[in-house]
Amino acid sequence: MTGNPNNRTILRPDHRLMEVCEGLRNMVENVNRIPDISLRNGGYKTLDKTSVFTAKCDGVTIGYKLEEHATFMRRKVFIKVPGYKIEDISDKEREAIMVAVMESFLDQQQGLPEIAQIAPDCMLIQQDFLPLYLIERKPNLVTLAGGIDFDINGKVKH
Repeated sequence: MTGNPNNRTILRPDHRLMEVCEGLRNMVENVNRIPDISLRNGGYKTLDKTSVFTAKCDGVTIGYKLEEHATFMRRKVFIKVPGYKIEDISDKEREAIMVAVMESFLDQQQGLPEIAQIAPDCMLIQQDFLPLYLIERKPNLVTLAGGIDFDINGKVKH
């Protein structure tokens, strides 16, 4: 969304917010690499990996959550501007926020996002997607173009 055939920028993302969003997405999508126990107010608390994780930048709070379903996953992105209504934000500010969020969280090759205002100061963007699962079909086979198939005796199959 940052260019057109004339190489002019149409919509500009808020770059600081975009960095925060990318960090939040990376953290949530790799939550299994975070220790299960976190320090909170001098004590320990187990992380609930199904909760909404949040980050703040310039008065905007972004929440992100992944939901696992039987055949797909759903990403939910919450955009909250505490103390203001969504319609009170100028069009230019709203465009910068939405472009930053969409560029950071949504994948073009997946389902179309659904956008809804769920509270006067909060919007929800949802997108269903299919995760990529890598499956090793031929262990220890190194290939550049399909590989070579061997039988049980190590002879090349034709």
